[in-house]
Amino acid sequence: MIDPPQPVQAGGKTFYYYGPGGGVCYADRYFFNLRGKTLTVDFAGPCTNDKTPTEETKALEPVVLASLRVF
Repeated sequence: MIDPPQPVQAGGKTFYYYGPGGGVCYADRYFFNLRGKTLTVDFAGPCTNDKTPTEETKALEPVVLASLRVF
């Protein structure tokens, strides 16, 4: 993989962020190791500049991720 997902801390957990591509609308995608399986959380559109979610969506991403609980 040329650009591997980047680690992001939220709520004491490490998620791996993979952002937009070029020219088309891609969701901001976060991966999490949940007991050996991959949990994927996507934050999709509306997109700005045809490739990334809005600043409002980006501001909500860490809040939502921090609210996830593993029991």
